[in-house]
Amino acid sequence: MLNHSSSGSGNGRTRGTLGGWRGVALAAALVVTAAVEAAAGGAYARLDVRGAGFAVIDAIRRDPRVTWWVELDDVVLVGGDETALAGLAREHGGRLLAARAGATLRVVGGVPAPLLAARGARVLASGGRWVVVELAASGEDRALAPGAPGERVVVRPFAPNVVLARALANAPPRVAAPVRLAAAAPVDDVEVTRWFADVTTLASWNRYTYGAGIASARTWLVQRFEALPGAAVSTQAFQVNGTTAHNVIARFTGATAPDDWLIVGGHYDSTSQAPATSAPGAEDNASGCAGVLEMARVFAAHPPGPTLLFVCYAGEEQGLYGSEAHAAWLVTSGNAAKVRAVFDMDMIGYSGDADLDCLLETGAAFASLLDVYAAAAEAYTPLRIVTSLDPYGSDHVPYLERGMGAVLAIENDWDTYADYHRTTDTPDKLAPSLIVGEQILRMNVAALATLATTQCTDGDGDGYGVPASVACAEPGPDCDDADAAVNPGVHEVAGNGLDDDCDSLIDEGSACDGAIGGRQADEAGAALSTEVILMLVTLRCMRTWKKSMTTRHRPRGEPT
Repeated sequence: MLNHSSSGSGNGRTRGTLGGWRGVALAAALVVTAAVEAAAGGAYARLDVRGAGFAVIDAIRRDPRVTWWVELDDVVLVGGDETALAGLAREHGGRLLAARAGATLRVVGGVPAPLLAARGARVLASGGRWVVVELAASGEDRALAPGAPGERVVVRPFAPNVVLARALANAPPRVAAPVRLAAAAPVDDVEVTRWFADVTTLASWNRYTYGAGIASARTWLVQRFEALPGAAVSTQAFQVNGTTAHNVIARFTGATAPDDWLIVGGHYDSTSQAPATSAPGAEDNASGCAGVLEMARVFAAHPPGPTLLFVCYAGEEQGLYGSEAHAAWLVTSGNAAKVRAVFDMDMIGYSGDADLDCLLETGAAFASLLDVYAAAAEAYTPLRIVTSLDPYGSDHVPYLERGMGAVLAIENDWDTYADYHRTTDTPDKLAPSLIVGEQILRMNVAALATLATTQCTDGDGDGYGVPASVACAEPGPDCDDADAAVNPGVHEVAGNGLDDDCDSLIDEGSACDGAIGGRQADEAGAALSTEVILMLVTLRCMRTWKKSMTTRHRPRGEPT
């Protein structure tokens, strides 16, 4: 997994974060944000909401003692008056933290909370891939600087009243129809021992993008894909700072829907604190790359109607170069409109405890894809699902930036993995917790099978149909709540931002609650959240950024 710097890496690229417009909006309104922080009244409370449910979360947000809130998985961080928050902390088994005079808050991604704390940052709360830290006015921002070669950090100004990561158990009640899973998803064909054997093989090479060992891994992947019936295998060359790197692509052309594409990807390159010497990268990301190969084996034996592309990327650790090249090729070749969904697996093999939690991350426009994953996880696995609509730093981002629905699946204990980006990231560190990798693969297989067997278009031409790039709850001519009277029982899963069900285009705390289902009306949110206000204020900036991004996205090579 790439750690991405908000100020760019040495190669001048600022890759790896969708929502560049969001960063622009927040940076343009630091004065507003600072005023909100100052209104906290001198204290924070970190409230435990594990399994509490949405009613409790909603009550916390409405509580008059709360000046602002941020939700991070099983924690809600709130600000307000110290005396008032003391009572709230007792009620929710939380912890009261006094604010320091003159301090500022930041939201940090890409660096584990324990590491930030060790560097001197005061960690207030963390969840998913985000950490909220308090920095004193005396220069504690140095704690957020990269602490190791190749480490890159996402640093954002603090914005209140948002969900950075949400436990599925705490999501609002659903309005949309439940997802209908594929009747015969081949989840039992996932073989964890075979997957782990591939992890071990990949970890035997130093897969540093600039080293010689990655060529051996590439050759091995080509051979493994070529051994699968129906696979057309190719490589895609592109440049990483003057070095030629290659994606490995296995295509299985669909028999009944060849122009509907589903993509499964994960990077096979690796890094460490001494990558020229050793970069085994068992967890990051032999686990995800071996997962791509395992899913290819499963679906080679159970080919669905659509075309399937299995892609192992290189150059991820240097700035998502491989997925950037592939996503750009899809656009320039005219194939982007065929893509219904992209599955990205990055670090899927480690669990630090008995809580088998998995983070699913995508952009707000594709929140409906999370419904499919969540339904698959519930039906076929014991996984505890956490979701985020704030994507950055992995190979799903280049697709999202180009309007293709993509979801990252990553184990939710990545920030406690002591061997992350180290020469000690070896297969033996994963062996005690193989079950999490197996369960993430089972979830992904069921989700892909479901997407491969559902079709939906705008049958009545009213402009409300579901785009081809996302899934529908059940087959039908038009999956749209606006047409429910015409097509009873067929409901919209994808958010298009146009109907009356409050699609997830804005954050919690606003008039519509961006739940995992994407359309839960939030009666509490009469006022727009601060982040939405900033979005509106900086609309012109966002348009300028989008134009610059379009200019910057040049193809870096095509599959041969």
